Amino acid sequence: MLISCSIFLSQGLAETNEMVSTRTSISPQPADNNRISLDTQGFSPTDKAMLLSTLAKHIAIDKHFSTDERTVLNASFSKLLDSPLARELARQFIKENAKATILLGKLPQAGKSDISGQKEIGLFHAKTMISTDPTLVYINWEHGETESQNILTSLAHELFGHVLERKRAKRFGITNKIYPHHFNEELNAQLIEWIVSAELQATTDASAWDYINNPSGYSSLFLSCHPAYTLRLMDDEVESPCSAYQKRLDGVNKCIQEKKHDMRLSEQWLKIIDHLVNVHKMDAAPFGLVKKILAQNMTVYQNDEIDLPELKTELYDIIKECHGKRQQAWTKDFIKKSKSTYFQELRQRVAERTKTLSALLLGKTGHQDPLRKPEDPFGKVVAVWAEHIKSGVCMWYPQ
Repeated sequence: MLISCSIFLSQGLAETNEMVSTRTSISPQPADNNRISLDTQGFSPTDKAMLLSTLAKHIAIDKHFSTDERTVLNASFSKLLDSPLARELARQFIKENAKATILLGKLPQAGKSDISGQKEIGLFHAKTMISTDPTLVYINWEHGETESQNILTSLAHELFGHVLERKRAKRFGITNKIYPHHFNEELNAQLIEWIVSAELQATTDASAWDYINNPSGYSSLFLSCHPAYTLRLMDDEVESPCSAYQKRLDGVNKCIQEKKHDMRLSEQWLKIIDHLVNVHKMDAAPFGLVKKILAQNMTVYQNDEIDLPELKTELYDIIKECHGKRQQAWTKDFIKKSKSTYFQELRQRVAERTKTLSALLLGKTGHQDPLRKPEDPFGKVVAVWAEHIKSGVCMWYPQ
């Protein structure tokens, strides 16, 4: 997730080949007696080992994983099951007979989205390919997912969000022409990721707080500024997809302008950090995380510069075709399926998990204290730069 900040220069840095696989054991991990106290009544180390062993029968791991990567992955699966929600969903995953193959490496080449959801665009930390059987889950090692916490939350999001839900949807006869166009499908996966992280009292994504504070505003901004999700529809948009896409077009136009501004700010901040380190010999270490975030943001902005205008053209085309037979037939089927039992149940899960997340963040569960919103890593850098300007040591300013 791209991190927002307020900076001295200006305000706002705005915020998405054939591989041979072999089944492998998800190894039981030693108990951690120092971990946080969770509601684990009735779930012993033996229970965890048995659940991990059974879950492993449903998950294939690419044979090209290194020993170190397997160690991180095994530890992530074990830690994941310290979360009550993850345990519940692991059991549901097994009951539904869901299956997935986990691949680690660079994601396949992205393609252009279309109304039937055949291809998607954008950069991902992880990605579930719902059209494959078994479902493929890519963990993008090149996107910084080597950190165990990132892998843990990615597993929760992809396996218990996307893979499990796709299996359920198939049982209800929901096809890939309909299923990927509901934002609840992605929102549910995000909620699972956030809840698992909160239950483990790990670093909770700032997006979780943004969502709880303003669910509608968060969803609208997310859909407008993340190309791979722009064609998805919120609950209040389902009855009139074409009207929703017209509004989304306005949001995309605004987002394009904001990202141009944000990219320039990122460039300026990278210059500021280089100036402070190279010219004034400040310690580079405190700037490391911010530089990493800025570099990641720049990569996303550069890709969005290509993807968002293409998506804008696509939205124009969809809107023009709204009264055509093909589009009308899809819209009619989409509205009908949206009223099905599956989507009603998914809406209920989203609503319940929204309440759960709010209770966890605010410490209202009775099991743990309130969680703090992650500290903005830009704050200290902004303070250093402001003090540097105030000191009058030099008159340099980024251009």
